Order: sequence, then structure tokens, then C-alpha cells
Amino acid sequence: FATNFLWLSGRWAILGALPGLLGVLGWLAVWRRDRRLGVAFAVLLVLQAAVTVAYFNIRANFFRPFDRHYLPAFVIWGMLVSCGAGEVVVRLRALSRRGTWHAVSWAGALLVLAPVSQLAHNWRAVSGAHRTFTEDFATNMLRGLPPRAILFTWGDNDTFPLWYMQTVAHVRPDVQIVNLPLTNAPWYLDELARKDPAFPLPQGYGDSHGAGPWTDTTVAIPVNGTAAQFGLPDDLALPRSIQVHVAPRMPGKYVLLMDLVLLEVLKHNDWNRPLCFATTADRPGLPGLAPYVRLDGLFWRVVPYADPPTSRAVLSRNLLQIYQYRGYADPDVPLDETSRNLGRNYYPPLVALARAEYAAGGADQCRRSLDRVLLALPTARLQPDTTLQREIEGACTGVAAVHAPPGGSLAR
Repeated sequence: FATNFLWLSGRWAILGALPGLLGVLGWLAVWRRDRRLGVAFAVLLVLQAAVTVAYFNIRANFFRPFDRHYLPAFVIWGMLVSCGAGEVVVRLRALSRRGTWHAVSWAGALLVLAPVSQLAHNWRAVSGAHRTFTEDFATNMLRGLPPRAILFTWGDNDTFPLWYMQTVAHVRPDVQIVNLPLTNAPWYLDELARKDPAFPLPQGYGDSHGAGPWTDTTVAIPVNGTAAQFGLPDDLALPRSIQVHVAPRMPGKYVLLMDLVLLEVLKHNDWNRPLCFATTADRPGLPGLAPYVRLDGLFWRVVPYADPPTSRAVLSRNLLQIYQYRGYADPDVPLDETSRNLGRNYYPPLVALARAEYAAGGADQCRRSLDRVLLALPTARLQPDTTLQREIEGACTGVAAVHAPPGGSLAR
């Protein structure tokens, strides 16, 4: 609250205190004119402030501390600031009639400078200039996908920006974006079918299926296509089917509609369209799919081969040619925690590329690729955890990976 309305530091501290003083003056003016309204303002402000404090009274890292949850209390105080400014105008008018122009000019200047001081004080924190992290993340993920891909996403940060870039900026309209948690809602499945009649799911599937009892089951998915079609080595012999183990998810006895939808898509797609999962979660949809995904950048691609080899060509194309990393290396561009979390998603595919180049005998190329991306994504700014930092440092030394989940959960 003080950062916005009562900051008292610096040469112009008096200007920083003005919004707070004007708010107090505004409440007093309201109280004098209508005590019931004054009490209503006070009660509303106290309740909203208390609810805001209660909302954030959660354990660390439980949920992102969205600043917008402060707005209700701030809006009420902003109204009181306006009332206070109005009261000052009334007083200035009275002074001007008495000819006290010196006092009028000083008071009027302070009134005008109050919002200017707030703007100057908070500009760096709120300015969106040069902060292209969200745009670049969404564009990078979309442009790196294979043609006609179906991309499964998880939350708001990896879904809404992609929808925006696809709908407004017309980036990769051939990609079908599917938010996995929403597939638990039958209406969303109908919407997917309406938008893309070729989506590999039977019409009305959500109306006749839902979460229910489940026992450990291994589902065989027939394989169709060639190794080259999936970016696998030509001499690799594909199996006739892949075996996807589906275990109950809800408390060890049930599955969600989302799980059934993924199985149906796997069956009905018949490997015609690439199936990909955003790396912003710690699993590729179904845990049983983990052996059959390959990290190709900001996404895993499902391929019909267990523990598939890294595709150096795909990773190199995405990380070194397609992806943009604007602003991460610029200390003058503020980097919020959510943007930092999303930025860390670039590190696992970078490590995978570097290790593949080193294994192929390209130690020098490994170092060049690693240094090129790290120059744009400095670890000092993005602050990866200790485990990931060690993997980055050991990528071109032949040191084995410390951990090897399919991509790793870095941001939701």
C-alpha cells in the first residue's frame, strides 16, 4: 500500500506522500458531508484489506502472488484520493477569490504533480516496454511445432498467450491447442470438435464418458508410419504397437475424463497428426506415455519408439534458429518471477542438444551452441535450481545427467 500511496524516500518524498494524504483528506470530506457514506467507505476498505491479507496468508510457493488481488482495496483508496483532490480544488477556488494566488499556485502544482510522481516512481515496475517474454514464449512454442500438430497444454501461462498469438497474430493456425484440464468438461470437447471436425475424438464422447473406476491397464496402440516421419533414424525399426500403461489417478482407484480423452485421441489419431505436450508440467499427459516422448524444445513429441534418441536437427533448429530470447539478458528489463519460471523451460532442451552434440563427437560445437543460448539466457538472471545448474555446467563435459525426467517441471 505504501509503495503506491505513501512512499517517503528520495528527493521528492513529499510528492510520494500526497496520494496518502489526499486519501485521508477525501475520507474526512466524505465523513463531514455524509457520515453513513464515510462509515461505508471505511468498512469496505478495512474488509477488503483484511480479505486480501487472508487470501495471501498461505504457505510459500503455494500459488503465484498475483498483484491484481490488491486492486479492490486500492480502487477504494483511489476513490478517496479523488475525493481529496476535489476537496483541494474547492479550497483553492475559495483562496483564489481572496486573491491568495501564491498559496493557490503551490497547492495547484502539488495537486498536478501527485499522479506524475506516482507514474515516475512506479514506471519501471509497470511498464511493458521491451517485456516480450510472454509473446516470445508463445510464439516460440507454436513455431517450433511440426505441421498440423495437436498441442496439449496445462494452465493459463501456456494456453492463453498461445491462443492470443494464434488468433490475433495468426501464428501457426494449423496447430490445434488443447488445454488438458478443460478436457474434463464435455462442453469443451464439443467445442474442440466444432472448431476442428478432424480432431481425433468421437462426437459426443464427453456426454457418454466421465471419471470413473479404473484398474491398472496396459493399452496397446498400433503403430502406423515410418521412422523418418517422426524424425527418427531411418534404420530404426518401429514396433507394431506401443504399450501404454494407464494407472488409476484419483486416490488409486479412478481415472479422469482427461485420461480417457487422451487414450481415445491416441487411438483415433492413428499417428496422422503429431501429438505434443507443453513442457510446463512434470508429465506428458499420461504417465504411461513417458517412455514414448522426445524433448524437441518447449514441447515433448509422442513417437512410437521407447526411449527415443534425441533429435539434434529438431533441437538445433528450434533453439538456435526459431526461438527468440529477447530481454532476458538485458538488466534494464524487469524480470518477474513468472517470466523467470517460463524462461527456465529453455534449459532442459538446451542441455539435451548439448549432450547430443557432445556424444556425436562435437565438443566444440556443443560449447558453441551452449554459450550462444546462455548468452541470451544468462543463468544469473533466470536462476535455475542447483540440479539444473549442474546439468548446464556439465553438458559439454560428458558428465551424466543428474536427473532425467521427460523435460522436467519448470513452470505451470
